Amino acid sequence: MPDAHGMRAKFLREKFRKSGIDGLDPREAVELLIGYLTPAEEVPKTVDLLFTRFGTVSGIINAAYDDLAALGISDAASRCLSEVASVYSSVKSSEIENLRLDCFAKSAKFFGKILSGLRFEQVKLACLGPDFSVLRCDTVSEGSTGGVRFSSGNVVEIARSLTSTAVVISHNHPYSPCTPSGEDVGSTNELKALLATNGIILVNHVVIGTDGAASVFGITGDYGEIG
Repeated sequence: MPDAHGMRAKFLREKFRKSGIDGLDPREAVELLIGYLTPAEEVPKTVDLLFTRFGTVSGIINAAYDDLAALGISDAASRCLSEVASVYSSVKSSEIENLRLDCFAKSAKFFGKILSGLRFEQVKLACLGPDFSVLRCDTVSEGSTGGVRFSSGNVVEIARSLTSTAVVISHNHPYSPCTPSGEDVGSTNELKALLATNGIILVNHVVIGTDGAASVFGITGDYGEIG
């Protein structure tokens, strides 16, 4: 009788070979990586533990080694995840160096490159400096093909940790047009109000869809000045 765990690992490797990382959903991506360093029969439980504790792929790969080890994650897997985070951080830093999101067109291009083609929804947060330079870009939430929720408090926490006074957020509609939904508008207005109480400006919320990009605020030109 074929080993179910071994067949699952083989399936994920073949799927990655054919479709790349964008062809995998968040759980599958972590499962693939962990599968190289963890006994096959322990992979499902390990992945469950990681998502329960850290929430998202970004949260997992940015987790501290000690926090991973505390969950009972093997030494090899913990070190690998920590090293992946370092490489990922270096690559992302080089991509945003000298980048300024001072208008809708630049924002749409930047987030479109990241989010287009994903099979599930993600929410991205770009924290900005006074001249619209990108200090850092984070994944703040990951969902399904039809929706995603994010914590406004988490957005505030990240922005404050970088002493950023302005942010741009973006999320994707994997299988539908970029027209903002009523839920998009409502959650954006709530986030804008919470950020404002913390002295942070929500410059724009860009929605990436199958037909391009749209602004929840209807802003399609330059952003003017921060503050």
